[in-house]
Amino acid sequence: MNYFFDFLTYLLQGYGISTILYLSISLFSGPLKRRRKYYLSIANTIAAVAGMLMASVLAVELIVSYYTLEDTEHLFFYYRLYPSLASIILLCGISLLTLFLKLRRHLVFTLVLIFILNTANLAEALYLLIVDYFSSDMVDIVWKISKDDNTPLLYIAPLSISYFFAVYIIAGKQQAKEAII
Repeated sequence: MNYFFDFLTYLLQGYGISTILYLSISLFSGPLKRRRKYYLSIANTIAAVAGMLMASVLAVELIVSYYTLEDTEHLFFYYRLYPSLASIILLCGISLLTLFLKLRRHLVFTLVLIFILNTANLAEALYLLIVDYFSSDMVDIVWKISKDDNTPLLYIAPLSISYFFAVYIIAGKQQAKEAII
C-alpha cells in the first residue's frame, strides 16, 4: 500500500509540475496555446482519477490504522482523524468537480486542482513525518513510517516528463480527431 501511495503522490506532484510548465510555455507558443483546452481536459481527468485513488488509499489506511490500535493509542488516532477526513473530502470533492467539461478546461480550475491535490498530499506527508519523528517513545511501531531513508526524490522528474509527453500526445490526437469531425 505504501508503494501505491508513493506512486500516486509522485504522479500528482508530476501533474502539478508538468501542467504549470505547459501553461507557462503555452503563453509564448501558438501551437501549444491552441492545444491548451485539450491538454487541460486530459491532464485534469487523469489527476482527478489519481485524486480519487488517493482518497480511497487514505480512507483504507485510516480504517486499518484504527483497527490495529490498542486502547491506549486511540488519542493519537483522533488527532489524525480530522486532517485525514478533510483531505479525503477535498480530494473527492475536487475530483468530482472535474466531471464537468467546462470546469476541466478552465485555467483557474486547473490551478485550484493542482493546489488542492498537492496540498492534501503535503498535509498527509507532513503528518506522517511528524509522527515518525516523535513516535519513538510515544506510540507503537504501527504509526511509524515503514520506508527506507534512502528513497530518492528523483522519481518526480521522470514522472513529470513522461506525464507531460503522454498527455501532450493524447491531446494532439484528440485535437486532430476533433478537427476531422
